[in-house]
Amino acid sequence: MSEWCSLGHDPDSFWRRTPREVRAVLKGDIARLKREREDAVIAARWAGLFAQADPKHHDRLLKDILADRKAPRLPMSGKQIGAAMRVFAARGG
Repeated sequence: MSEWCSLGHDPDSFWRRTPREVRAVLKGDIARLKREREDAVIAARWAGLFAQADPKHHDRLLKDILADRKAPRLPMSGKQIGAAMRVFAARGG
């Protein structure tokens, strides 16, 4: 439950959800946090390139940024979800 609360969810709602719903919500939170972290790393990389590049090349760099698409990730299996829940339970005490 501490992980639930640390991710900004209402403590009372934890008790009204089934384990399957809790797993789904936490899985969504994990995916969102990973996406946010990856986006921050990519933004920092491009900011560094812009800072170092000649302003004449900024248009080309911007086109490269917009074309930088990543392949979608595969969904987690039931075993992977269970393992993640065990890690969360161990952390939460």
